[in-house]
Amino acid sequence: MKIAIASGKGGTGKTTVAVNLARVLMEWQTMLSDLWRRIEERS
Repeated sequence: MKIAIASGKGGTGKTTVAVNLARVLMEWQTMLSDLWRRIEERS
């Protein structure tokens, strides 16, 4: 099972949601990867 928690804005609680979801899904094989990509605006 693969689930992605994503949002373009920081500080939206993605890590909290991902960790809590992984804890609920512990009875199945679950892998949690917390990736943060910083997008820089260029003018």
